[in-house]
Amino acid sequence: MRKLEEKLKVWVAQGIIDENQAHRISVFESQGSHSNTYFRGTLILGVVIISIGIISLIASNWSEIPNSVKLVGDFLILAGLVPAIMHSHEKKNETQFEALLVFFSLLCLASIGLISQIFHTGGKLYHAFFLWAVMTSGIAFATRKMIIPAVWMITLIGSVVITILDSKV
Repeated sequence: MRKLEEKLKVWVAQGIIDENQAHRISVFESQGSHSNTYFRGTLILGVVIISIGIISLIASNWSEIPNSVKLVGDFLILAGLVPAIMHSHEKKNETQFEALLVFFSLLCLASIGLISQIFHTGGKLYHAFFLWAVMTSGIAFATRKMIIPAVWMITLIGSVVITILDSKV
């Protein structure tokens, strides 16, 4: 906030804005932005801790869970994420939209692994990455950030190159 106040003084001195505008900007910027950041950080930390607990509980009982329950649970989570992604896009909540896209694309890769484990497909890891790249191609083009398309492109090119090299051996 101190930095903003200094900039506002410079802008007023340069005649870019007047005193009234500087005051309104200062009031607007001071309204709860820091408490919101702390709340988000605490919320994210809580979600991560609860998620680790759930994952640990499932992992410790993995062999007792029927395959049908694993698949249905996986596809229900995927299906539930789609409306959440669409809703965040409609509300123009970019942070939530990008986070849900990352979560959805990682869950798609996990789903490939789960299906491979249940049905013993015997595929290689680069086959799974290629399938993932094909499945999530729409996500790579829907996002506004650079990380998802970069990971997608590296995965696609890498899996194609390894497939070609492996087929010639």
